[in-house]
Parts: sequence; C-alpha cells; structure tokens
Amino acid sequence: MPFDPKQINESVGHPKAWQVLQASLEIKGGGGHKRVAVLQKCDIDDDTYNQITRHRNFRDYYYKIRQEAKLKKELSQELSKQFADQLATQIVEQQIDLRKTFEKYAPEALDKLVSVMRNAPYYRDQASAATEILDRAGYVKIQKQLTIHADAEAIIRELNKQVGAHCASAIDITPAQE
Repeated sequence: MPFDPKQINESVGHPKAWQVLQASLEIKGGGGHKRVAVLQKCDIDDDTYNQITRHRNFRDYYYKIRQEAKLKKELSQELSKQFADQLATQIVEQQIDLRKTFEKYAPEALDKLVSVMRNAPYYRDQASAATEILDRAGYVKIQKQLTIHADAEAIIRELNKQVGAHCASAIDITPAQE
C-alpha cells in the first residue's frame, strides 16, 4: 500500500509530518534517544514533534506502515521458504534423472573397464581397471591399523622384562609405588 507524503502532511496538518514519520520508522530504539534522533534528523523542535506525533492521523499512519512492513517481512520469509522447498525438490528430481542416466550407461562402462582390465597393453592400466571394478563392487583395499591400549606403568614393566631377559644387570626403571 503506497503512502502519499502530501496526503500525510495534509492529513496531519504539518509539512514535515511525512519526514517525521519516515525518521520514526527508520531510527531503531525507543524513548528519549529515538526522539532526539528524530528531532535532529528532521530539524524540528520539541513542540513541533509533539504536535505531529500526537495527531491521531499520524499514529494511524505510523501503525499502518509498521504493520505493512511486518507483513512484507513475514511474506518474504514464507516465500523464501517456499522457494527453497521448490528448489530442493527440483534438485532432488534432477539428481534422480541424472542417476537414471548414469544407470543407463553403467553396463557399458563396466564392459569398458573389463575390456581394459583384460586387454590393456600395460599392466598398470589393467591393475587400475581391476581396482576400479573391485571398488565399485564394494571390495576396498584393507587399511592396516594397529592400536595399542596400555598404561605407562604396564609399558615400563614390559620394557624391564625385555631388558632383564637380555641383560643380567638390568636397571629397574619402574616408578616407585606411592
């Protein structure tokens, strides 16, 4: 709903009513701080400010414009959410279409890999094709990992046993019991 500055000025009965209205809506905060900021921005005195802001039509416009801005914000958020939902749906549908296309060519790609695995002139190409086939089938290369769970004292005792077995005069480095 567009508001006409001339109409607001005439309705409130002051040529700066529209300017005060805009400043009141733009300046954040409340109380004395906002009042002083509006007075400075509009270059008016306290009496003029009171005359304008206490007018019934001014308050009506002020609340209508605030309500309009609030509704615009809510609608914008809702439309953004709807747009995001539609976009997500389109992406998922495109991914499904893409997957169907890949599935269509998968047998041909597998045949190509098998052919390379069997007929490539270089061993590295054959091995690479074989690895790709095994990876796709779920047979991945096993990664070796060793994890030891022990406390420091147990490690020191084991070291003392090892050293003691090799040296008759091993020094005991076990921490003293407290």
